Formats: sequence, structure tokens, C-alpha cells
Amino acid sequence: MSPIEFKRMEIIDWWENERYRVYKECIAASERITKLAEERVEELSDSRLLVRNSRAMKCIQKQVDEKVEEFDRATVSSLQNSLVKSIDQVERSPESSGLNNAETAALAAGGVAAAGAGGLVVDTTEGGATTPAPVPLVFRVGSIVRPVVSAVKRTATTLAGRIIARDWRKRRWKKQLKQNIKQKLLAEADEKDPNSSWARFKMQIDDAALKRRDNLS
Repeated sequence: MSPIEFKRMEIIDWWENERYRVYKECIAASERITKLAEERVEELSDSRLLVRNSRAMKCIQKQVDEKVEEFDRATVSSLQNSLVKSIDQVERSPESSGLNNAETAALAAGGVAAAGAGGLVVDTTEGGATTPAPVPLVFRVGSIVRPVVSAVKRTATTLAGRIIARDWRKRRWKKQLKQNIKQKLLAEADEKDPNSSWARFKMQIDDAALKRRDNLS
């Protein structure tokens, strides 16, 4: 095997390893941030859960966005370090890698810039899924209304309705947060619109490997 062929194999190894590593880290981040979001939903009081356009949910959304951006920044740093180390081992200098100083110093800078471009959108409005108000029941024995029994029944029905509405809201918000987090971190995208952390980092890794391979002499 010639020295050039050996270097190409080294670059391909770096490319495969980094793709695999970053993808696994995106999956782990998605699971970790989803768990955090679900815990925050569980901590909400009934009064906050049952309010339209809850400010508490917006706070959870903000925390999720911050965690995604934090992950992106950490991944940028790790990719940068990995690239510089690989270039030092294979090409021996940034100039011979085909990457200019800016590209070498910030392999995935676009990932961080895009990370804050759009936060998760969690629909906290009802949108046609309004929970119907519980219908109070009036029990009669013959033609005599028993007000005390009726009041107890109404209270029980109202409480049951609130519990059902609360649990439904929790499930709905958790599901939507999970979907949005997955979209933010793992969604595939075409080359013109990398709209997830994985898509952006994958594109950056591919571009760096291609430039390094093509510049070998």
C-alpha cells in the first residue's frame, strides 16, 4: 500500500468513526433531554397543567432549547479536537489537509449558529382538542331529588374530570416534546436545509473528509 493510499484509509477511518460517534451522541442527547422534559412536566401542578398557554410549559421549552444548544456546542468542540488530532497524525499540517484555518478551527461552526435559529415549538393551545367540561349528574329516587348525594356525585365527577384532563395534558405535552426533541437532534435533511444537529454535523464531517482526501498528493 502506497503512503497516499494509507493516508486515504486513515481519513476514511476518521470519517466513519466520527459519524458513528456523533450519531450515537445525538441519540443519547435526545433520550437525556426527553427524560428531563418529561420530569419537568411531571413536576407541574394541576393548576399549571390545566391552564391554556401555560407559562410553565414555555419555561420547559426554553430549558429544552438550552440543553440542545449546550449539546451542539460540546459536539462542535469535540469534532474540532478530533479533526485537528487526525490532521496532525495523517497530513501533519492543516495546510496539507485542504482545509483553511477557519474550517479547521471551527469544523461545525454552522451547527452552533443554526442551533439557536429556531426553538422547539410546543403547541400549548387547545387547537380543537378542548377537554369538555364535566356534566353534573342529578340522581333522583322517584321524583325526589337528593341534593346531598347529588352534590357528592357532582364533586366526584368534577374531580375525575380534572384528573382525566390532567393526565391527558401530560401525555400530550410529553409526546409533543419528545417528537420535537427528536426532530431537533436527529432528523435527516437534504443538503440545502440541514435542520437537525445530526444532519448539520454529518454534513460537516463529510465535507472535511472529502477536502482532506482530495488534497492528498
